[in-house]
Amino acid sequence: MAAPLGRRIIERPRLMNRLVAGDPRLILLIAPAGYGKTTLARQWAEKRGAGWCAASLGAADVAELARGLAGAFAFCAPKLPRLIDETLRAMRHPAHEIDSLIEAFLRQLPTSGTIPLALDDHQIVDGAAAAEQLVATIARHPNVRLLVASRTRPRWITARQSVYGEILELRRPELALDPSESAQVLGNAPGTESIVELAEGWPAVIGLVAVAGAPGAPPADAIAPTLYDYLAEESFNNASPATQDALLTLSLLPPLDRAAFREAFGTEARALANEAARTGLVEASHAGIALHPLARAFLVDKIRQNEGASERVTAAVRYAVEHGLT
Repeated sequence: MAAPLGRRIIERPRLMNRLVAGDPRLILLIAPAGYGKTTLARQWAEKRGAGWCAASLGAADVAELARGLAGAFAFCAPKLPRLIDETLRAMRHPAHEIDSLIEAFLRQLPTSGTIPLALDDHQIVDGAAAAEQLVATIARHPNVRLLVASRTRPRWITARQSVYGEILELRRPELALDPSESAQVLGNAPGTESIVELAEGWPAVIGLVAVAGAPGAPPADAIAPTLYDYLAEESFNNASPATQDALLTLSLLPPLDRAAFREAFGTEARALANEAARTGLVEASHAGIALHPLARAFLVDKIRQNEGASERVTAAVRYAVEHGLT
């Protein structure tokens, strides 16, 4: 599903203008799956002549990430890929020798000019200390202009970077399609009003609605099941059982601030919040933990299909009432 939806995302000059204006040191595109982060990052990379690195599922291993980054920097440091490969071969435990690996990058990266680089799917390395340290060091290089696309905000971002205006950060509200963009995509697509209202500008959903009724595309009355398949494949099924259970519980509760989330989920709250955010179904911010309306509808539908649904609903209602979360 991801590729067909992605092809429906339109050119978005209002966002591209923000990405290139002022030449920010670090650009963050933070949103769930289907918000056009990769498309926008590729457009930026093409416009800037930037290197491109998409974190693969193995990128939490710093050796694999280092090879990917070295390849992305080959346009400005052609000797770097071979140097990194030789350095890694000489290491027994790259994660424990991260300083030497970082030094190899710093010796090869140019000391003048601007080095643009796009790193996609950063959430894959979230929580892998050595991989995060490597990316953080590259982000602090004075010549690097780094764009990071991720479902979660990198943990290596510092308050200093924010205070000194080194970061341009676009999150779900900015990446959502505005009414004029939605209208440009949808045209006169029939029978889609309720889904469009719930979509709140979610580009993947708007794209799915737009193709409904076209030859070979799902009809309008199949949009919801097709969308739910997309959410399951892209998000829910890849989460751990504990995170899946937490997501189902969240779908039955009103929005929770950070304190309420910690109280509801106890000692595992922080880890659950981070993994839930990586699924893309949840947005974790300073304000708290929030579900997109369509994600909530998808999760509630999952509950209806499970045994013990009534007990889960009763427990959630009881908790909400006891804690004044109504």
